[in-house]
Amino acid sequence: MAKHFRMFMAAFALVALAVIGCADFGSGILSDDDGGNNGGGDDTVTVFFGTQVLPIFQANCGGSFCHNPCGANNGRGLCLVSYATLSVSGVVISGDAENSALVQRLEGRQIPRMPYGRLPLDDSLILQIRTWIDEGALDN
Repeated sequence: MAKHFRMFMAAFALVALAVIGCADFGSGILSDDDGGNNGGGDDTVTVFFGTQVLPIFQANCGGSFCHNPCGANNGRGLCLVSYATLSVSGVVISGDAENSALVQRLEGRQIPRMPYGRLPLDDSLILQIRTWIDEGALDN
């Protein structure tokens, strides 16, 4: 009887650990106050692709620069003019900015540093891109 009880308790403990391990307690980087960026509703999203990230790309990468117009010989095929073209590029790992090639290039951890031949982006702009990726790299 004691053997069965110990086996039951061990199995219960494993199930409890699995449930706790799968729970989403948040990443710790998101603020409860989004500063009014999203107009209410979803407090987990603080950076938006259409109004914050895309303009960074347009001003520094995709506007009249290397990653536009989109073509195989332009910017090694990476097109930064829309969410659709970025999402097929493979340079963003949704939810993982640290390991996304896009961030690694912007921060100079992969060579060549981007934007190529220009001054690096301001840290605040890179942080917006990092946050957007960590929040799921949504088309918002």
